[in-house]
Amino acid sequence: MNTFSRMNNDLINARRELNRVNAALEEKERFLAKVLDLSPFVVYVYDLGQGRNVYSSRELTTLLGFGPEEITAMGEPFFLKLLHPEDLERFGKHKAVLAGMDDSRFVDFEYRVRDRAGIWRWLRSTETVFEREPGGRPKRTVGIVRDITVDRHREELLKDASRIDELTGLRNRKGFRELAEHHLRLAERRRSGFAIVFLDLDCFKAINDRYGHAEGDEALKTAARLLEGCLRSGDILARYGGDEFICLLSDAFEPSIQPLLSRIRDSTDALNLGSGKPWRLEFSFGTALSDPERPESLDELVDRADRLMYEDKRERNPG
Repeated sequence: MNTFSRMNNDLINARRELNRVNAALEEKERFLAKVLDLSPFVVYVYDLGQGRNVYSSRELTTLLGFGPEEITAMGEPFFLKLLHPEDLERFGKHKAVLAGMDDSRFVDFEYRVRDRAGIWRWLRSTETVFEREPGGRPKRTVGIVRDITVDRHREELLKDASRIDELTGLRNRKGFRELAEHHLRLAERRRSGFAIVFLDLDCFKAINDRYGHAEGDEALKTAARLLEGCLRSGDILARYGGDEFICLLSDAFEPSIQPLLSRIRDSTDALNLGSGKPWRLEFSFGTALSDPERPESLDELVDRADRLMYEDKRERNPG
């Protein structure tokens, strides 16, 4: 009887301990669920073999408009439909890195996904392997996703701001060179010609000295607007620095350049007659035409146009 009582008591104690452990586990699960609900990140578990998320936190609904169950059910084919086409190749490389990395590593991946409303969002995933197959191959990864759309937009704004001349609103030297280098490569592939026109605002120093820097700034802004009005939409115009402007004329050839220069001179004369300003605008020009048969670098073309501009300045102002 004593043996039976002891066994019964042991069973009761074991049941109580089991209940306590289960209660503690449930408490930990509720705590973890609350943490996940409060987290600004999406937490997910990705099964490499199945090619889908087997777990996603509820925050995913707020982020993309798709519920966790939808994401889990739809799998990788649907995710690839949401992924931006330009990010598909990098996603493949990201998966290859996951398949070969050890458990101590974390890997980041930034990509664009279209949400339920059709809006592209920038996301950053950080993943690590946490479960492997018996042979050692990664089976599942755990990761977090953060919406970095605002961060990326802010970066783009800062990047654009660094390429724009604050006074005139034109591209600055850096912005011009980036676009011009791209155009040069494109022209070489197409074997098409273009021209670099270098312009100097001859009167700028005199305006500054006589009327002050505010009028000098106004002259630069006026010159920028005038030049913009003379160029085609496909041409590239920039303030290269100080009183110098530069433009790239796309698909240009010798007979098409002179009419443009004449148009700038005529527009300048008309502005000087009707502006009511105490100062006049005057430009010196230098033009370097590219030759598809004898390619030159951008620096070579700019230097050639610059030298020709100074020759024009000396001829027009020999004193």
